Amino acid sequence: MPRNTRRLSPAGIITIAAGVLLVLAVITVSNASKPQLAEGKITKSFGGEASACTSATIALTPNEGVDLARSGEKLVDSFTGIQGIGAVTLYVDDPRVEVQFCESTTSEQAIRSALGASGLVVF
Repeated sequence: MPRNTRRLSPAGIITIAAGVLLVLAVITVSNASKPQLAEGKITKSFGGEASACTSATIALTPNEGVDLARSGEKLVDSFTGIQGIGAVTLYVDDPRVEVQFCESTTSEQAIRSALGASGLVVF
């Protein structure tokens, strides 16, 4: 019985290689934008021009049973979609958050509302 010895054409090999590279690039970009715990803090940049504006540091008290080392990513992500946020840094060992923002676009009250809505902390 004859074996099927069909081979991929060079164009097929290039197409498969391009697909693999695209998947790897998507994985790399999604992991790069994901906030992660490092040296006792979690930082995420939201890409706004807020670094040139102002910042607020707010002391936090984790709700009972909340481990900020495990849940901090969710807390930092609670700022997603708020206009005027530049970067957010959560300090896990000394519970506080530092938020860079532009007062012309958002306010410290909006920041506090986002923190409260997370359900993870009180301040």
